[in-house]
Amino acid sequence: MSKFKPICCLKTVSFIFECLEKDPKRRYASARDLSRLTDAARKLLVGTTAACDQIESSVDAITTHITDTIDVACFSTFAVRWLIPRLYIFQSKWPDIQVRLSTGETINESSLSRYDVVISAQSKALMLSATHIRQSVLFPERLGPVLSPSLASRITIRSLDELNQQALLQTKNRLNAWQMWVDAFSKSSANHSADVKLTPNGPEFEHYYFTLEAAIGGLGVAVAPWHLVIDDIHAGRLLSPFGFCESDYVYTAQYKARASESLNHFRNWLTDQARATPTPPPSNT
Repeated sequence: MSKFKPICCLKTVSFIFECLEKDPKRRYASARDLSRLTDAARKLLVGTTAACDQIESSVDAITTHITDTIDVACFSTFAVRWLIPRLYIFQSKWPDIQVRLSTGETINESSLSRYDVVISAQSKALMLSATHIRQSVLFPERLGPVLSPSLASRITIRSLDELNQQALLQTKNRLNAWQMWVDAFSKSSANHSADVKLTPNGPEFEHYYFTLEAAIGGLGVAVAPWHLVIDDIHAGRLLSPFGFCESDYVYTAQYKARASESLNHFRNWLTDQARATPTPPPSNT
């Protein structure tokens, strides 16, 4: 409830009681029957009820505009490396809509009970079967090995066998990422490598954000989604010797079913930003 409502209501009620206290006989039919209002009291009730309803409606109209909030849940690294750097565009266009972010590593469909928007990665098969959910596809996940220029100057990785000899960094909540990339790479590459099994032996990190920072620092080679390393690739902080290949995952945004003009603004903006995301550069190999 807005802080304006209690103030308005209290002032109104105070004024009414002040008037009634001047002539108590106007309130009830008799001193013994306090359940039956006088005709004057009934007229007052009708008029003041309508007035209070009008005040509440007017206050709602302005406070909804001022305090409109959209709760968004997504992966922490996605928030830091993709969503937050773009949010200023939305805020500049819709300054009265507050976007409140919540992050975690277990974002799924059940999160819609607590949030207006849930951004997550899911398998293409699962996405196609979830027809009951109000959702839109942002972009397919594209995976690729990345490493710092300083590390690239000291090693040679022109093949998967040479890659397998390096310190391959891992993320705890996605230990299958390297093999997922190999499977995607073997499907898209002229040099079919379906039988290659990478054996990552590098450090293991809690979050993708830490893994990527380790790669930038030259601690090893990381496998990363393209949308998380766009700025690093363009700035020359990371190189992608094998390019990026589509995995079996897509990033989607799921929306609460309730109709909301603000939520529609955010949905349209998010879709536009996803479409504007640049495509990966070609492989260097």
